[in-house]
Amino acid sequence: MSEQSRREKLARIQELREAINQLEIELKREFEQDQHELVDHLEEHFGAVETRLSGLKTFWHDLIADLTHKRKP
Repeated sequence: MSEQSRREKLARIQELREAINQLEIELKREFEQDQHELVDHLEEHFGAVETRLSGLKTFWHDLIADLTHKRKP
């Protein structure tokens, strides 16, 4: 193998390593973005569950109050 061929191969290896590093950085960034989106979606879902629970608590208290008033003579 000639010195020039060897240098070309080493340069190509370096280019490939840099490309791999860039892909790994991009993959990590995309993964983190996906995680943030999942957390945001989970927070929205949690908010909806809290709203529904609050409504059920209000309904339950109103129902108990109605039943209590109906039992009194």
